[in-house]
Amino acid sequence: MDLQVDGDQIGGEIRVGRSRPRQIGASRAGLCIPLAPMSLDALLLAYQACRSRAGRARAKTILLREIRVVLVSFFRSRVGAVDAEDLAQASLEIIARGLDTFEPEHPRAFRSHVFTVARNRLRTHARKEGQRARNHAAPAQWTADPTLPSEPVLWSERVDLLRVALAAVATTLRRAFMSRWKGEHPREFARREGIKIGTVRVRVWRALTAVEAELDKLKSPPREQT
Repeated sequence: MDLQVDGDQIGGEIRVGRSRPRQIGASRAGLCIPLAPMSLDALLLAYQACRSRAGRARAKTILLREIRVVLVSFFRSRVGAVDAEDLAQASLEIIARGLDTFEPEHPRAFRSHVFTVARNRLRTHARKEGQRARNHAAPAQWTADPTLPSEPVLWSERVDLLRVALAAVATTLRRAFMSRWKGEHPREFARREGIKIGTVRVRVWRALTAVEAELDKLKSPPREQT
């Protein structure tokens, strides 16, 4: 999908400015948006009713900008600023695809539609975040092994300490630890490393033990010089 917004041709996505739109008079160059502020539903109707090519393009730009203002406000009250921008952009692309065919069933139908799309994207985002958190937990295939060292501390360490600890262990053990960290199945790691599945468990045990030892060193207070 190629859309032109504010004169910029963009393939595959919509990019609009973050500032609120300037109000455009109805008599100016045959454009379709009146001077008075309008609701999202009124802006949609003005866009759909516009017959002038230039006016229709401008009406669409203003409509998309106003939708984006609403979306960003909605998401920023629920997620971080970066995620809010991404979710607003994703929602805007979905909404924009249906502007020409949307048929409102009541005076605030389009606004309701905008928030429905936003809530759906938020739920999808929450599911992905939950899955990402589960992937960073210790996989069941490995935690069932009673010989593994205690792991809660390993998986909750601050990232900066963990990076230092990882840099101190052997490369093969580092790869094993990162495979475990990402929630990768032992069979996939064995295939990539060219080793047996039983060797994977041994290597992961050694990796966890080595990283845990390095973390203990980092957390221990320095010895006083005598």
